[in-house]
Amino acid sequence: MGSKIVIVNKPGSRKAVVKVLSANTSDTSTIALSDLVASGSGESVSAMNITKALWTGNFTLTRSGTDALYLNDTGMLDFQSFGININENSGASIVVTNTGNANGTCILELSKTSTYFQQ
Repeated sequence: MGSKIVIVNKPGSRKAVVKVLSANTSDTSTIALSDLVASGSGESVSAMNITKALWTGNFTLTRSGTDALYLNDTGMLDFQSFGININENSGASIVVTNTGNANGTCILELSKTSTYFQQ
């Protein structure tokens, strides 16, 4: 089994929660801006920032080919509680790669910049 992505997203919300379940080493999952569009909302997402991360396993998050975040072992980072977020290359997809040697789970909370148009 490869990676599986679950996205929780509400129309009108500036947040989305993404859960990546990775069964194997080197599994990769890509989170694109279009993945964060609330279904049927007329929303256009132009940027996404990482505001929280919760994980078990080892993961590397990259954007536009640049490493943005390393997550090792088990942990939780709440960037938003410190008034920051990971926003480098915020208009690019996030690639989540399992760099460990076992199954893992990576949960990300993302803030998004979006506009709405009349459908």
